[in-house]
Amino acid sequence: MASKKKNILGIAPPFYSILILLAMLGLGYMALLGVPTDNIGMITVALIFGFLFVVGYNISRESLSKTKEPLTVSSQGFFVGFMAWFVVTNLYRISSYFSALIFPPQATLASLQAQIPPFWGFFTTVIWAPIIEELFFGIALPLLIFDMFGKMSKEFKILGNVFLQFVVVLIIASFGFAAFHTSATQVGFFIAAMLFRAIQVLAVFGDRKFDIVPRYVVPYSFLVGTHMANNLSSYGVVSSYNILMTNIAGQITLLLFVGFLVLGFRGFLFRK
Repeated sequence: MASKKKNILGIAPPFYSILILLAMLGLGYMALLGVPTDNIGMITVALIFGFLFVVGYNISRESLSKTKEPLTVSSQGFFVGFMAWFVVTNLYRISSYFSALIFPPQATLASLQAQIPPFWGFFTTVIWAPIIEELFFGIALPLLIFDMFGKMSKEFKILGNVFLQFVVVLIIASFGFAAFHTSATQVGFFIAAMLFRAIQVLAVFGDRKFDIVPRYVVPYSFLVGTHMANNLSSYGVVSSYNILMTNIAGQITLLLFVGFLVLGFRGFLFRK
């Protein structure tokens, strides 16, 4: 008798599946809390991020499902991104020139913060924004442009040039991310957001296309780590800890991401 093979649904590696689950459950629950109380802020945030999540995941689903990445490797990418950008975002304490590297939370969402309870406001900025915005701007948008140019290159050969594709991705992803976060009057923050996205595109897709980090593939989790470090710095570590400890969901989330950091550090320490 032939043995039955287990059918494992290919959605994403463990790290990304956990983040997808966290975003799905959290946004749904926040929307449900906002409806009975007519809290427009909570409902609006859930709808905006829900839209970005659905579009971003549908575009990047195939790429994520084909990624064979152990949890330790994903955690290493998250650890490097988080620690590196946390240091960068605190360099302004040494010199004000480094403040140009910090970009603000999304402008529209920031205006809604007053209508959202502090706990959910923190979750929106520090947890869901890094997860969902990186799914959309960090993974889906570049993949869509590369795929589009690749298919059009059958008619227009020049579009098959990898360097040209990369430059277009760099420009569109940087400008789109900055436009989503700031207004035209916030020139300094606009430039900071563009610079942040450009660094991310260079680190992840530059490595995939041109192997800028030899013998190592920079994982998508690096994107989440850098973005989370940036937004956490705007809240402050102590304030973030105090907010998370007010709710059991916050305590579990704190343990989850500290666990990722520990697992990533352990992976480097024992060269796993």
